[in-house]
Amino acid sequence: MRKKHERRRCYREFIAAVRAELNAGDAAHIRVDHSWLRRHVSGEAFLVEVPVGPELVVPLRPSDVDAVLQSEQSCIAEARSFARALITLDRGKVELLTHAENIRTAAKDAVVIAVKDGLDVRLAGIRFKPTRASNLEDPQEGCDHVLVEVDVEMTSPDLRRQTISILAEEDEDMGYLLEEDLAIQKIRQARLEELAALDADLEIDDISLELLRWPKLEPNEVLDELLREGNVTIKLSGGQVLTIMNECGVAEVSMTSAEANWSGQYLWLTNGSGSQDHSERVGKTLEGLLVNPIFAERKVEYASDFDGSGRQLFSFNNPRRWLYDAQSGCIRADPRMHS
Repeated sequence: MRKKHERRRCYREFIAAVRAELNAGDAAHIRVDHSWLRRHVSGEAFLVEVPVGPELVVPLRPSDVDAVLQSEQSCIAEARSFARALITLDRGKVELLTHAENIRTAAKDAVVIAVKDGLDVRLAGIRFKPTRASNLEDPQEGCDHVLVEVDVEMTSPDLRRQTISILAEEDEDMGYLLEEDLAIQKIRQARLEELAALDADLEIDDISLELLRWPKLEPNEVLDELLREGNVTIKLSGGQVLTIMNECGVAEVSMTSAEANWSGQYLWLTNGSGSQDHSERVGKTLEGLLVNPIFAERKVEYASDFDGSGRQLFSFNNPRRWLYDAQSGCIRADPRMHS
């Protein structure tokens, strides 16, 4: 594997090879610069960000990254492809910018309508999606392969702010493309309003709260981290792991351990008892089958059919009876459940 300094030299040599191809093809007026090369961006080994206007670039990717780094002959073939793509972009940049501006206008109009309807969404911007340079070799139709991505800021599944990207081919599609996301935004926004009316940031069920308290954790500290990060993983002694997720304002704790796993909804035994049918435990506890008192002392409400796989699922009555208010750091009973 090539060392870092050798790879850097390869990239410089690649840009120089693209420059040489442009000069040889009577396109010396078209600029290419090493500063346009970006490495390890958006999961790409490298991109060449070609400016096509005062704000936008078209990110070009190679068909074969290894070709640029390993073989001089294949590097020249990639350089030739990039040079042709640059020529196509130079000829078609006015058309590309017009297309992008039409999509921006359509996206802005759709967002304006959504805001008037009471939705908390914002147009974060537009950009061109990375594309292979080889797709742009045809000077007549190459620019048709350059697609626009629209970034819209809205509420995430864990009720924080997020930016989503929508791929838009035509400006008249924007309303349709945003329709589903705006419907989801309406639901999540209503959920935020519901929690705000309760002076709460999270709901949490009985079992989740007990799982946080049982190993002597500070539940409010864990829930504060959950609100910051969206998910939390805690490794405990004996190989037990707690995973806490924020599902639309509901703090849900799952567990893996040597004797049982809990998904947040279902429990299944991972010790020797899991090889037997325990359907008779419905309406009774799982005492004697596992040690963890949170599950061993709770009455089983449902047991799935036993198929011999060792994954018989059990569920329990587990209401979300608690609210967490981050401002006060207080976990309190949900008045709707305790009235």
